[in-house]
Amino acid sequence: MASFSSKIINYIVLPLRGTKRKMSNIKKISNSFNYEQKPCPPPKKLEKKFEVEKLIFNADLAYYKILPRGLPPKGTIIYFHGGAYVNNIVKAHWFLIEKIAEKSQFEIIVPLYPLAPHSNCDESILKTTPLINSYINHFSEKKIIFIGDSAGAGLALSLCMMLRDKKNKLPNKVILLSPWLDISMTNPDLIKLSKKDNMLGIDGLKWAGDKWAGPNEKTDPKVSPLYGSLINLPPISIFTGTADILNADARKLYNLAKLNNIDIEFNEYPNLYHVWMATPIPEAYKAINQIINFIFKK
Repeated sequence: MASFSSKIINYIVLPLRGTKRKMSNIKKISNSFNYEQKPCPPPKKLEKKFEVEKLIFNADLAYYKILPRGLPPKGTIIYFHGGAYVNNIVKAHWFLIEKIAEKSQFEIIVPLYPLAPHSNCDESILKTTPLINSYINHFSEKKIIFIGDSAGAGLALSLCMMLRDKKNKLPNKVILLSPWLDISMTNPDLIKLSKKDNMLGIDGLKWAGDKWAGPNEKTDPKVSPLYGSLINLPPISIFTGTADILNADARKLYNLAKLNNIDIEFNEYPNLYHVWMATPIPEAYKAINQIINFIFKK
């Protein structure tokens, strides 16, 4: 049963915020991106608890590095923030990153990857991959974890597939939080789920996915990892809520993985909304504990 605080957010806060109305109107969403959005900086609270640096890689990719104070990190998490590939990192992401950093004592790398509509997946992957490889290849003795939420989860899985295909080293594990796995939005179950989702709209996601794909087909695994092979990937853990329009494709990925005997965990929360683990509710803290357990699981 969903907690009272989750119901307040799902049935009152989200409708009042109007995100779904915006995401259901292509004109409104496209008019919102006449200028490039600036990323939300880490909160002062995070900077008091951890060493936080904003760095530039290869002169053209900004990223944040969060390190435990006074202790060597137990490993490295590369966190890919969500936002439908068009929105920058926001305060809720930092809430989740802070909780994961506290409980894991891992170094966390947060790439500020280029976003649509001012960029597309080809440019973003081109700029982001060298940073990822620098950690995977140069710190191979440390555990490397990919975590992504929403579009960031799709990007994390796509990058894993591309690294595998190029026979590069892979992260040790991949954690997908409310993942956006198919930008074509063609799953017939989306219509039914859309009635329960108070945050996301099909038309807005189609628009954002089109801008992110650029010249690529919408079924190309680099933009829609649901169509890629899961063979020889690291262990995967999925978190999804049944009041999230993207739940249908998360279930589809899980079923495909089980058919192919892939090492995968599926954590489904009844009546929970998109990326609930980035909001201060009991189900978020439960999910964060599950994330930490998966990271340290042998």
